[in-house]
Amino acid sequence: MALFKRSEETVNLENPANNPLVLRPAPQISSAVTTHIIMRDMLVALAPATVMALVNFGWQAALVIATSVASCVGFEYLWCRWRKTPQTIGDLSAAVTGLLLAFNVPSTLPLYMVVIGAFVAIIMTCSDLDAFARAGAL
Repeated sequence: MALFKRSEETVNLENPANNPLVLRPAPQISSAVTTHIIMRDMLVALAPATVMALVNFGWQAALVIATSVASCVGFEYLWCRWRKTPQTIGDLSAAVTGLLLAFNVPSTLPLYMVVIGAFVAIIMTCSDLDAFARAGAL
């Protein structure tokens, strides 16, 4: 008889009709890995690409990267402050968004366009995800 323990209950695999249906919200699997750790690992993984961008494209790439990351982090801070929600800039997701945005635009792009891109990436996305969360879709 195959038995195993799940959430303080014994589950019988041979007779599933006797098993209670347990409904819980996500995540069903939890671990000690946080968003901060995942985003930190993303920044470390993107470090070689950042170095090569600086080597290949020079100071213009550095300026685009700095503007993009600073704008994303700034917009995230302002968004959380305006919405009166807990600050999320400490989880580094806005920094990763800024770095990925910088990698997807030319190094010669005017900096005001980078700031507009950061606004769209952070504010428009956050407002859409907030609307989905309020509707129960997330």
